[in-house]
Amino acid sequence: AQRRKIERAQRAADRRAKSGKLKDVVARFQSDEESQGPAAPQMSPRSATLFRLAGELQTAPGADTAALLGILQELERIPATVELLRRTQLGIITQPYKDHGDPEIRAIAKRLRRSWKDLIAAAAGEASAQQAAPPPPPAERE
Repeated sequence: AQRRKIERAQRAADRRAKSGKLKDVVARFQSDEESQGPAAPQMSPRSATLFRLAGELQTAPGADTAALLGILQELERIPATVELLRRTQLGIITQPYKDHGDPEIRAIAKRLRRSWKDLIAAAAGEASAQQAAPPPPPAERE
């Protein structure tokens, strides 16, 4: 049963590498920035790093445990925003690693996904709280 799980995780990693979805997103994002000219805001170092790591994670072979650990550990050190998570699709890319054969990769992937899920929930909670808050009472006149 464990061997089947490992084989499934490796096949999933191979499919991700072939899909190239993230490469398309990064290329589209970069071409959008270039088409906007020199006045366009530059990608922050944090977002550039997250895009780079997402690409590396997507193309890393599932059997290369050391490379996967390095990428996931670096992802843990970089604070993400909801917008960056959407643009990089890191939640989707890390999905198969929560069932990886290596327990350390599994643990890091689960921690990352939990922290991102909490971040999104907190952002959604703030947005709904702002919408649900009653307007302040009008100022009283004397």
